[in-house]
Amino acid sequence: MLKSKPIIITGMHRSGTSLLAEILSKYIFIGSNLDVNNESIYFQRINRWLLSCNSCSWDNPISFKSINEHELNILIKKLNTNLNKKISPIMFFGIKNTIYNKNFNNLGLWGWKDPVNVFTLDLWSRIFKDFKVINVIRNPLDVSLSLLNRQIVLSNLDKKKSTQNNFLSSIVPLLSINKGGMYSSFKINNINDCLKLYAKYYDQIIANNSLYDHVLNVRYEKLLMNQEQELKIIYEFCNINSSSINNDIKTINTSMINKYNYLDIDYDSKLLNGLPNQIK
Repeated sequence: MLKSKPIIITGMHRSGTSLLAEILSKYIFIGSNLDVNNESIYFQRINRWLLSCNSCSWDNPISFKSINEHELNILIKKLNTNLNKKISPIMFFGIKNTIYNKNFNNLGLWGWKDPVNVFTLDLWSRIFKDFKVINVIRNPLDVSLSLLNRQIVLSNLDKKKSTQNNFLSSIVPLLSINKGGMYSSFKINNINDCLKLYAKYYDQIIANNSLYDHVLNVRYEKLLMNQEQELKIIYEFCNINSSSINNDIKTINTSMINKYNYLDIDYDSKLLNGLPNQIK
């Protein structure tokens, strides 16, 4: 097992994990190659591959508990091989850190953010000797509305791309682990679909919380309303010494609290009421 102790940021998509990763990136190394959501592309691709091995995806996740020990061992060996290579992790460390022989055994404060860590955490627990988990929990209706809005944007982007012809698209195969370049989900069509997906993620979060020792649940709404108090709790959990907490507070947009209160939403109340009490 690897000796370094990552801080693994998890939570349902659109729950505020990007905000937390942005704040923590000032103090911990979360990767040299990040996407627009502050996710390490290196770990993002590994997680995506792991989900595909379990015949699932971020919008149709399945617990890895259904995989037998023999299959798990194969995945763990492949993960270890990849993480211990000199060249492969360059996407995470960057060229400069790679030249200075940075690896997953000699890092200081570091980690990565990806919502699907919720489902791959069991595998990562077999890779790293010790780690910390931060779950970001947000109001289910706010999450669902944000996810649905993103789906609309991505669907329009897919429609636009489908009418474009370029040389690259003519030579790249349509089918891949990334759905052939499709950005939107085939599973999300309305707010009830979002609530169902929310339930899957948080059922798994609750299961994870009972398995690991170093877990912090961060309520998104509390972070926005009590910025200094909540940030101090997060920093203490991560062993971060911060003298610039006032600047970190400026990163937080308090207008995002409970946006559903201002909208007339049509949803299945049974889905909402059926969510675990711990996350309502």
